[in-house]
Amino acid sequence: MLITDVSVATAVASRVPEARVLVRDGSGQPWLIGAVRHRQVHSVQVGQVSMAVLGDPVMARGTVDAVARRGPDALLALAGAFQLAQLGPAGADVWTDPVGYHRAYTATWRGRLVVGSHPGPLAWLTGAGLDRRWWAARLCSPEMPTALRDLCSPYAGVCPVPAGYRLQIPREGGASRRSPWWHPPNADLALPAAAGLLRDRLSAAVTGRISAADGPVTVQLSGGLDSTALAIVAARTAAPQGVLLATVQAASSANTDTMWAQRVAGALPAARHRIVGVEEIPGFFEDLPEATPRFAEPVGHIAGVARTRYVARLLAAHGSLVHLNGQGGDEAVTAPLAYLRDLLGRDLRGGWRQIREQAALRGMSTRRLAAATATTGSYDRWMRGIDPRREVDPATAAVEWEAPPLMPAWVTNEAVALVTDSLRQTDAPTTVGLGRTRHATLARLRAAAHGAHLYGQVQAAHGLEPAFPYLDRAVVEAALSCRPWESTDPRQPKPLLVTALEPLAPAGTMSRRDKGHYTAELYAGWRRHRDHLLDLLAAPILGDLGLIDPGRLRHAARTFATSGLPPGLLTDTLALELWLRDQPAPLRRADD
Repeated sequence: MLITDVSVATAVASRVPEARVLVRDGSGQPWLIGAVRHRQVHSVQVGQVSMAVLGDPVMARGTVDAVARRGPDALLALAGAFQLAQLGPAGADVWTDPVGYHRAYTATWRGRLVVGSHPGPLAWLTGAGLDRRWWAARLCSPEMPTALRDLCSPYAGVCPVPAGYRLQIPREGGASRRSPWWHPPNADLALPAAAGLLRDRLSAAVTGRISAADGPVTVQLSGGLDSTALAIVAARTAAPQGVLLATVQAASSANTDTMWAQRVAGALPAARHRIVGVEEIPGFFEDLPEATPRFAEPVGHIAGVARTRYVARLLAAHGSLVHLNGQGGDEAVTAPLAYLRDLLGRDLRGGWRQIREQAALRGMSTRRLAAATATTGSYDRWMRGIDPRREVDPATAAVEWEAPPLMPAWVTNEAVALVTDSLRQTDAPTTVGLGRTRHATLARLRAAAHGAHLYGQVQAAHGLEPAFPYLDRAVVEAALSCRPWESTDPRQPKPLLVTALEPLAPAGTMSRRDKGHYTAELYAGWRRHRDHLLDLLAAPILGDLGLIDPGRLRHAARTFATSGLPPGLLTDTLALELWLRDQPAPLRRADD
């Protein structure tokens, strides 16, 4: 937590469990406290200004001091995923991570603004209860609307600072100020130029982490294009300890992930390959609630959390010092279909070709997709027209400002009203001014970054040091610089990434055209643990909060594996319920 008043910092350090002083100012007084993993805080004193880089900067060792002497702009230009904080005579400043992997929150304690990288400690400090707006919105699938993600946290009075913002806090009191410091690059590079830039940035992101680790490195190789690219770059990097590629075996023969992972690993003789077999890894929904991590908010991948824990412990025992994950690749290197409207405006023939091909690829009606692409409307109009109980036509959903939020059938009218009323009363995100395509791109990228952060926390809790190169600002900027209708082509999966890796990839390793799915395994896991899971949902705390109808939830849970219900709707509810079960009773109260 960042404190601008050193007397308050001393008091907070004594109140927050497991907190310790991380950074002191020039006079030796504490101003940054917390509990963080190794190499997650890089601090330096420059005159009367104390600076701290919080997260995962990618740089040569020993350069933080030299860069900091050139000021905050120089630090912000570093590659990696991090946020920057500084304390000087005028007050404190926080520059948040523009991609959203590292987040910042504020709360008021004893009349002073306190800033934290996680909402939980701030809630513990201030005695905040639950914010039911957040909990209702968190029941939305596939994501809560950006406007609500930027408005509230799991706890009342604990407010997020939007990604890419600067927060200024006067030292002598007074109102704080928020303003955007980061803006995405223009999407005007042709595919070859953007691919070259992406290749350089992605290579630097991987090799920089391997160099900093100075020891064994592991890569989560699913067999998909994103993880394959990381494996290729990592295997090319000279490291005496080598690189270990880890693949979780798919149980279904229809899922070709394992086959592709073996093909890639076989073409990379500098790397070793460990397949975690079906017979050894826990199944979906296994070991709940014991495997549920105790974090400041629920994790989204609750169905597979025991699997993540198993792999993390396995690789930590191997001695891994950094573990590369491919999350965020989909969102960074491809554009949402909102780009079709932009393409039609500059190339009518090319736009119609892509509409036809994208519709065929997704099993949509060409006429419906064309009609949806032609519609206009502001974000405010879209946000205020949301009915989260009504499923939107897939063609319309594909080209909207964001993925339309859908709430499950077991939510109450009160939960629906909390979401819709909040959307009507809040301001639109500043990214709306960038246009529909850019806003949609950043919305899904930041949602993916937040999910990856929670996933990485599970890995870190069991001994791994996770890294997500696709969520580095420099990598994201390179990907976003490409014309979206060139980075996203219905005739070729991920042309931007494939073109970027062409000079590096062994023949055939980046030619995959399908995508693996684990839905069948997830349903099988639910059937296997059905009775136990029904017991966990027998008396839901979410019902006590007035957000769900327990009877409807139990009915959906009993028929889940045969009803065709989208898995995320039920697994997200389960994640929230298990998190609430793990909290002391005082922290379950709602502050309305």
